[in-house]
Amino acid sequence: MVAFVNDNVRYGSEVIPVDFISLSFAEQFGFKVKKVYALKQKKGNSSHKIAKFGRIALRKSITILEKK
Repeated sequence: MVAFVNDNVRYGSEVIPVDFISLSFAEQFGFKVKKVYALKQKKGNSSHKIAKFGRIALRKSITILEKK
């Protein structure tokens, strides 16, 4: 089994769902998703992005995987 923490990121105005993308890769490498925990959204945005695009809450998650 393996567990890891992911922070989603923002590139310009686009939110990149790093957690979902990494799950797709993990399944391709033979892992089965056991559980995903979404954590409280405390991650902030940088001031220059807030000024340009507004504040967007970014998800942080803990993922538990198991090798098939």
